Amino acid sequence: MPVIQQNTPGNAGTAAYPGLLITFSDIAKAALRSVGAIEPGEEPTAAEMQACLFTGNQMMDSWQAQRLMIYSINRLVFQPLTLQQTYTVGPGGDISIPRPPRITSVSVISQPTSTNPLELPLEMLDDQQWQDIPVKSTTGALPQSCYDDDNFPLRGLNFWPVPVQNIQFAIYIWQTLTQFADTNTTLYSFPPAYLRAIRYALAVELAAEFPGDPELVPLVVKLAEQSIDVVKSLNRPSMRMACDPALVNPSSSDLYNWLTDEPAGR
Repeated sequence: MPVIQQNTPGNAGTAAYPGLLITFSDIAKAALRSVGAIEPGEEPTAAEMQACLFTGNQMMDSWQAQRLMIYSINRLVFQPLTLQQTYTVGPGGDISIPRPPRITSVSVISQPTSTNPLELPLEMLDDQQWQDIPVKSTTGALPQSCYDDDNFPLRGLNFWPVPVQNIQFAIYIWQTLTQFADTNTTLYSFPPAYLRAIRYALAVELAAEFPGDPELVPLVVKLAEQSIDVVKSLNRPSMRMACDPALVNPSSSDLYNWLTDEPAGR
């Protein structure tokens, strides 16, 4: 789940946990009220709340596979204990973190102990490009490329050439949307716009399982779509725009002038 803070109710008043802190039960009951499945003040049964928890976690699992639902790209620096070609990423792996939905890029950090270490982006290879390397065990001072095999539960990062000197790696990963731990114990806080999106998207998911007022469902669907659109607008990556130099500086003699279909300067 996109949690930026979570804590137990006993510590909810500390300054380290700003903003609105609520339980999953609060979200689920609001979602059920939105589709008329329960009345204000009515409490779902324990079994119904567990069903809501399962549905909510299923929804969050789906969201973490969508780039525009991911609110952060995290940079993690990894110091390998041994120099090898493949490092695993995931719980209990060489980089023991929750398995990231996607690794967007990888860099090698040369001379990591110096005053000004160099971070050098590596070429990210696809399956065909990795297959095309005939001798994968080639060694070198610094790797030039990286192949992410997307394995589960541990992703494998394969480097070529295999490094032979002391280095660090920086990996850029999608922020993992973790699961709701329980219904009433853990308190959650969210990045901007997520709470409303989760409430109404969950209401849409629950409408098929919890009969309510069918006249409310179309309105809730619309609210869910609008709320998710706000989240996606915040998470949309900035687009890099470029222009051929000939289009902005056609007077240079060594450039092509698209207006005359001749070298610039003629």
